[in-house]
Amino acid sequence: MRESGLSAILVLILAAGLNAQNGWFWQNPLPQGNDLTDVYFSDPLTGTAVGDAGTILRTTDGGLTWNQQESGTSRKLWAVRFDGAFTGIAVGEFGAIVRTFNGGETWEPVTNATNQYLYNVRFTDALTGTAVGSNGTILRTTDGGATWTGQVSGTNDHLWGIWFTDAVTGIAVGRNGTILRTVNAGEEWATVESGVSVSLFDVMFTDANNGMAVGNSGTILRTVNGGLDWEVVESGTTRTLSGIGFSDAENGVITVSFGDMLITSDGGATWESRSAGTIEMKHSVFFRDATNGVAVGEAGTIASTSDRGNTWDVVSLGVTTDLTGVSFANESTGTAVGASGVILRTDDGGSTWTEQPTLQPGGQLHAVVMHDANNATIVGAHGRTFNTQNGGQTWTRVVVEGSVHLYDVTTAGPGSVVATGFNGNVVRSDDGGISWTPLDPGVTNNLSGVSFSDSQNGTAVGANGTIIRTTDGGQNWTAQESGVTVNLSGVHFPDAQTGTTVGARGTILRTTNGGGTWTPQQSGTNAILADVWFADANHGTVVGADGVILMTANGGADWVLQPLLANEQLSGVVMTDQQTGSIVGRNGVILRTETGGLVSIGPEIDELPRRVRLGQNYPNPFNPSTVIHYEIEADAHVLLGVYDLLGRRVATLADGWKPQGRHQVMFNGTGFASGIYLYRLQAGDRVLTRKMILVK
Repeated sequence: MRESGLSAILVLILAAGLNAQNGWFWQNPLPQGNDLTDVYFSDPLTGTAVGDAGTILRTTDGGLTWNQQESGTSRKLWAVRFDGAFTGIAVGEFGAIVRTFNGGETWEPVTNATNQYLYNVRFTDALTGTAVGSNGTILRTTDGGATWTGQVSGTNDHLWGIWFTDAVTGIAVGRNGTILRTVNAGEEWATVESGVSVSLFDVMFTDANNGMAVGNSGTILRTVNGGLDWEVVESGTTRTLSGIGFSDAENGVITVSFGDMLITSDGGATWESRSAGTIEMKHSVFFRDATNGVAVGEAGTIASTSDRGNTWDVVSLGVTTDLTGVSFANESTGTAVGASGVILRTDDGGSTWTEQPTLQPGGQLHAVVMHDANNATIVGAHGRTFNTQNGGQTWTRVVVEGSVHLYDVTTAGPGSVVATGFNGNVVRSDDGGISWTPLDPGVTNNLSGVSFSDSQNGTAVGANGTIIRTTDGGQNWTAQESGVTVNLSGVHFPDAQTGTTVGARGTILRTTNGGGTWTPQQSGTNAILADVWFADANHGTVVGADGVILMTANGGADWVLQPLLANEQLSGVVMTDQQTGSIVGRNGVILRTETGGLVSIGPEIDELPRRVRLGQNYPNPFNPSTVIHYEIEADAHVLLGVYDLLGRRVATLADGWKPQGRHQVMFNGTGFASGIYLYRLQAGDRVLTRKMILVK
């Protein structure tokens, strides 16, 4: 999914609740990029969506804007239901159940009644509900979800969907065509013949008699007698059908894999295909009134319809193409690359990312290095490289002869770069990537990562624990003993002597003597670690599979696992200083920190700032209030103002002498119109400006 005009659209429709408590926040996609599995509206304006990594999103304007809420869990949430605007229950993997009594401002965990996955939940009144899950699990509550009691389902098949037509009559559907029916509130569940053997993922009734169930292989089942008998309805597709939503007895929508929808206007007797605007699968759809509906799905996709599903508009924003590499020339200017030849650029610290043209449509770009704000080099599949000298307005393609795939690239002094790749390929350019010279590393293993601390000293790592070192710019290489046989994927040297490499099975190795010896460090994870970056000898960040982010402030003596934010493969990381960094990954993930993440090791050292810095406001977008952080390296007269796009100062947040240190102020947007505003810090002779978005 690629949407243009991000800034303009953001002003109108998007409010992203950023997870600042994590220390990292989403920049792409927005409002976030985890898979969304369910959506529910308690009234035409108030809705909640849930998904991977404990994600909960909330809207109070019918789905135009969404704010992220703290769920209190990192487990995947599969389903959510509300009784009124304030009381809600969400269920998920490993028996996770969370509930809220204040519209999601806070969520509290419920003591686990099971370790099975819970895939769906329905309530017949404020106190009485039923949840279904893996291996035939059925749970029932009669106290609003505070406690749950198991029921006997009579099956070991996973149960994916549940619906009650009244207080006692319910239908559950699941794997292998399983359909269960109860007429006594679940005291007994009877098997009903479905006539199919595929998994059924959702079920919905429009009244006591008429219902639909959907599942794999384009399966649609219909009943007109309360679920006693079911017949197959022609869907016209063999794709997976995952969710059902009806706006009334006649008009309904079914979500289809690869981004399509099926619609009906005759109660489900016949169905027609419609495009939902993206290729991402939609898992759930809900109609908040007779014509307006919302669908949610993979990579945080949110789409809305105002005509019963005939046409759909994408509400979520950003690129969902896999990203594999990222590099920043300074705190503000960065480039990210990935699959399908995608190139993204930011000039405002990632507040906005703009797609740039590429000369390799459909091809894989693996890594990028920025020499400065205008010059950058990209490497990718089939020995192709690209370079720009005008900030990415145009890219020149160069094919490196003899190089099949290049996996990583690093600077090696002003204007010089070194790239490594398949079968021990190593190439060097001393003119910014315009021409390349092959080097002989003396190995044939794949080399996945490379880092040069200066023009002469460099290290490359790769398959089967390979580490090689050069001290003459790559003319000669020496193999080093890693002590491991796992694949190493990333390496970084902040100086000639100090380096860290990472790889499979949570491997982290550290050297303080230029690779003469490598010492293993405890990562606390078995995940595949993909990349590493150190801002200096002590402050480092590692990223990897399953959304793993590790940070250290003492050279890796201790690694701190960050709270799960993006449950995706994270592929690249760069830190421009101890506090500011970016991470990229699968499905377009771009994460940002401006606080250095969460690293708590030993007594906290409150270091004084060594520069003037203006942080990104949080939350952003916001309504009505937001917090702005700034730092000054010495006592100074500070003027911090808010300006409209015509350059008029509309608010003064600070005007006077401030001591050296870190400061924060709150801006209250009550009384201001929705739109883009600039906030400008003047401290002495330094002037810094950032953008913020007020959405009402």
